[in-house]
Amino acid sequence: MDFTLAWTVILSGISIVFLVLIILTLIVMAFGKIMDSAVNAKKNNKSGDPVKAASPAPKAVPAQIVEDGISDEVVAVISASIAAVLGGSGFAIHSVRRAKETARGRSVWSLAGMQQNTSPF
Repeated sequence: MDFTLAWTVILSGISIVFLVLIILTLIVMAFGKIMDSAVNAKKNNKSGDPVKAASPAPKAVPAQIVEDGISDEVVAVISASIAAVLGGSGFAIHSVRRAKETARGRSVWSLAGMQQNTSPF
């Protein structure tokens, strides 16, 4: 067996791998700097824009559509999140009630989290 050829192959392989890793690291760092500068440029452009007029306050929710035990703050948060998703207009909340529990006594959110964390790759 020719040991000089073996050592040449081993050393060239290791050096090529590390050289490629260094190049990839530099590419990722450059990409990060480009994205940071793009985000900062957008932030600087938005700072000069006039402030949007605040949307009118949502109307008070009648008590008959809210289930007992749900506070007014929870209803306000639900309304604000819907307004944020839908753009602030064109929606109406007809009722607010708790989600029913499943047969195992777990909430729907608990089952969704368990399913997400235990699903196979």
